[in-house]
Amino acid sequence: MKRTALFLLLYFVTFIIFISCNPSIVFDQPQPQGVRNEKNFPKKLIGHYFCTQNHSTLFITHDKIIKKSLVELNVLKSELDSMREYKLFKDTLIDILTQKRFKVEYRNDTIVFFDQITDTLFMLSDENILRKWKGYYFLNEQSKNGWIVRKLEYKRGGKLILASIVSPDELENLKEVMDIEKIKADDGETIGYRVRPSKLQLKRFIRNKGFSDFEEYQRE
Repeated sequence: MKRTALFLLLYFVTFIIFISCNPSIVFDQPQPQGVRNEKNFPKKLIGHYFCTQNHSTLFITHDKIIKKSLVELNVLKSELDSMREYKLFKDTLIDILTQKRFKVEYRNDTIVFFDQITDTLFMLSDENILRKWKGYYFLNEQSKNGWIVRKLEYKRGGKLILASIVSPDELENLKEVMDIEKIKADDGETIGYRVRPSKLQLKRFIRNKGFSDFEEYQRE
């Protein structure tokens, strides 16, 4: 495995993580409809938060949300021995070019190490709209087929809940409260779903445990 192969592995894992955060259910307009856009995140949300579920960290500033996650990578020791760009010394893997060091674990013939991935989840712009409604903050991100919507909830004690919509688990939930339009590719294959909820329908969807994929964070 060459340097490029190791980097490609890292990028592949990163790609899977980021893609898995993007639901195939989108909205036709930013949510909720008829609510004004917020110019920035309020002071009470600004800060650092830690997630015990996946050991990731969330950083909220006045205009963006940044997530830092640890990604587990592994490589066979036999492959690593042939890679001149890396040096293994006891429990440390050294990238000779960048001098970056990784603490490693040995699992039989496999070397396991972790790297940190930084992703800007949301940055206020014309394509990333923040709205507040009923005590929730809605992160609206424009995509090719519609608006991806996530729900942010802040609770007393510094608890933060970041929630998304997951397909197909929530399709039946959505069908109970609103009409769903199939998004099809040129070959006719269904590649996603688009919804057009009223405020009442959105409220019912949330009450029916919509936005079921969530991560809980605690202010540090």
